[in-house]
Amino acid sequence: QALGAPAAAALRSAQLFASLEEERARAAREALRFAAVLDQMADGVILVDEHGRLERSNKTAIELLGPEIETLPLEEWSARFGMTTVEGRLLAPVEMPLLRALRGERLRRATYIVRSAWGTERFLSTSAGPIVTLGGEEKGAAIVLRDVSDEHQYAEMLRHTNRELRRQAEIMEQGNTQLRDARKAKNQFLANMSHELRTPL
Repeated sequence: QALGAPAAAALRSAQLFASLEEERARAAREALRFAAVLDQMADGVILVDEHGRLERSNKTAIELLGPEIETLPLEEWSARFGMTTVEGRLLAPVEMPLLRALRGERLRRATYIVRSAWGTERFLSTSAGPIVTLGGEEKGAAIVLRDVSDEHQYAEMLRHTNRELRRQAEIMEQGNTQLRDARKAKNQFLANMSHELRTPL
């Protein structure tokens, strides 16, 4: 009995250690799968911890913003990437979607313009929110970035086409008004001439 109790405890410890190792291996496999899925996504994904430090980003996020996201503090993103609203107003650091998500806010499809170092513009639709544990604690934030530059360009082309069509319609309406006026003047002239010719006849 004296030898059995420590042997049972050692055996239980060995079983717990083995199950812990299995859980670690399973967690490593899940993390690998998660990373593979993130890297295959067409949208950019960025995860930060509760202090705003980058924990994970996928390839698309790095393509959209640049490799600086891995080292640049969140407060400097607005100035570095020239992030503005669609109206052209530069975002203040506190307005950055990830910083707002760290404060508990949730954003859905907010569109911002990002300028690269060489001057090209991209329209990014962003959705951000806090990462909440099962216990209800906020443990960081996540953001999803979607490049909507093509859609924006297409919408701009449609707006331009609609403006052009409206302008053409106004020109045609003016032409129709002039035609109506000319027809009215012609009818008036013919009526007057008919009257003037009938009188002497």
